[in-house]
Amino acid sequence: MQHQHKHNNALKAAFSKTDLWVGSLLFLGGLWASFEASGFDLRSRTYPIVLAALLSVAGLAVACNAILSRQAPPTMPAPFSVVLGAAFTFGIWAFALRMGAGFALPTFVMQVALLRLSGVQRWPHVLFHAVLITAIAYVLFAFLLGIRFPGSFLSHISRGL
Repeated sequence: MQHQHKHNNALKAAFSKTDLWVGSLLFLGGLWASFEASGFDLRSRTYPIVLAALLSVAGLAVACNAILSRQAPPTMPAPFSVVLGAAFTFGIWAFALRMGAGFALPTFVMQVALLRLSGVQRWPHVLFHAVLITAIAYVLFAFLLGIRFPGSFLSHISRGL
């Protein structure tokens, strides 16, 4: 009976480590992104695959550090429902990209959801920051890095839109 209690405490301690969750999500997100990028044409896939691999390695390092750390684990700053909400938001965003919704609209909607999940309550702030983040990401990826986005129903306005 005592062994079962120790096992439950160890399991509880592992699940309460924020770094373990974040590292695991980064690792899995990097694996998923590299899988998605492998379907791009040769010219477009190198940068996303390298970035995804770096994300996976960083996530694995964070998770391993959390497991090996003997320090008391910090408690999660947000309820687990927020973490699940963010993961679900990223999944919907990725699905929208894959289904041809373009980059800008799904990214804007994702930013609105993530900002609301993170506690930003005032709609003017949410909308301003979502537009700003989406615009910066679009300029960075489409123009500065020359990443070609999959076609969308808004591509006639601007590439990858």
